[in-house]
Amino acid sequence: MPNLDSLLALIDPVNSIYETERRVDDAMNSFNASSGSISDMDSFEDLLGIFYWHVESYILDVRNMVNPNPDYTKGVARNVITNIYGNGGMKTAFEIARTGVEGGLYQILKDFAKQRAQYYNNKGIGIRVNGFLNNLSFDEQLEIVVEYKKRFGHVLPAEIMESSDAYVVTMLHNILENHPDLITRMRNLD
Repeated sequence: MPNLDSLLALIDPVNSIYETERRVDDAMNSFNASSGSISDMDSFEDLLGIFYWHVESYILDVRNMVNPNPDYTKGVARNVITNIYGNGGMKTAFEIARTGVEGGLYQILKDFAKQRAQYYNNKGIGIRVNGFLNNLSFDEQLEIVVEYKKRFGHVLPAEIMESSDAYVVTMLHNILENHPDLITRMRNLD
């Protein structure tokens, strides 16, 4: 039988979410945003590109690596800001940073770093779940469903518990991908 425990250990919040968040906190605490104020869009975009690389290097634990393409990272940083603040997000973020309202530049960088942590947590957990499930036959996935329902049924939605195991196999990837959040909520209740 496939070892569900090995996957659950890999995606446990302590080994996935909390570790990424710790690295992001280290990146935030070590970043030296220029002491001057943000006065123009170009300097703001440059700062975001530098910050993007700084956060990425901390998350990926490659801190000594030089940014190979600052123009590219500046473009990715613009996309991150748009993802956070929506259409017109760069202008919104620039005004917040320039005026200091709503937490100013610090809040922009904090939101930015939080988004990168969420991105890596989702991708990392998804990759681990894919790697685990892709090597299993349907019958082995059924065994995983039975074991998972037995161990975590007390906190799973009734829809999952009342569905046939064969049907739950179709949801297994999403169930396992959401396992770290489930465990976090359970631990917060203790």
